Amino acid sequence: MKKYVAALTALLASGNTIACSCKSFTLPQARQVSDVVFVGQVAMLQCSSTPGKTAVNFSVSSAFKGRTDQETVVLIESNSSSCGYVKPFFFPGSTYLIFAYQDGSGLETSRCLPNKVGTVSAEVVRVLQAGRLHGDVYHSAVPRSGPA
Repeated sequence: MKKYVAALTALLASGNTIACSCKSFTLPQARQVSDVVFVGQVAMLQCSSTPGKTAVNFSVSSAFKGRTDQETVVLIESNSSSCGYVKPFFFPGSTYLIFAYQDGSGLETSRCLPNKVGTVSAEVVRVLQAGRLHGDVYHSAVPRSGPA
C-alpha cells in the first residue's frame, strides 16, 4: 500500500497529469463567449484531418447566434486526456444545443462549453434569442484554447 501511495504521489508531483478545471457559465455568458449557438441533430461523425479532433456534422434546426449553414460541421477534441469529450458523447440522430467558437477555418466546441443533449426548453430558447442575463448556471470545464 505504501508503495502505491508513493508512486501515485510521485506521478502527481511530476506534472505529467492533466486535469480539466471547471467554470460555471450562466446561459447568457456561454452565449457571449461563443461565436455560434444553435440547435441541431447529429447527422454523422467522422475523422478530421486535424489530429485529435472529430468532425460532427449537424443538421441545424435553430440558430441563436452567428452564421450557420443548414448542414454545419463542428470539430471536437476527441482526446479525453486533453480535456476533450470522452467517447461517445455525440450520437447520430440525437439533438443538441451547441455553443461553438471560430478556430482557424472552422467551428470548434469543447466539453468546456455547456453543450446539452435533448430538447431545448422554451425558457432557454427565450434567453438565447434575447441574449439577456438569466440566473440559470450551466457547469462546464474551462477550455485550454477557445473561450475563457
